[in-house]
Amino acid sequence: MIGLDVNCFFPQPLTNEELARVAKSVTDTECTYRIHRYSPSQCVALDAKVGETLFHKWQCDSPPTYAYLVHDCYVKSERSSVQILDSEGCVLVF
Repeated sequence: MIGLDVNCFFPQPLTNEELARVAKSVTDTECTYRIHRYSPSQCVALDAKVGETLFHKWQCDSPPTYAYLVHDCYVKSERSSVQILDSEGCVLVF
């Protein structure tokens, strides 16, 4: 079996003023990311095979006034890279 590495990264620089404002108004937020089998509420997948359906679940303990957009995500193997979320956070259909 080939291992997969899932990465999501989108740099967005902040000015010092923006950073100070956010630091004063928001407490630290903890987020988790898990991959599940069968449904987002069922068992966590510890491994997977190519072609297997998986559910990606991001969960953060932030106040309801804040939202997070997960986008530009790729699944990478030793041989290739496949984008699974576009720049708008939409799932790409294979």
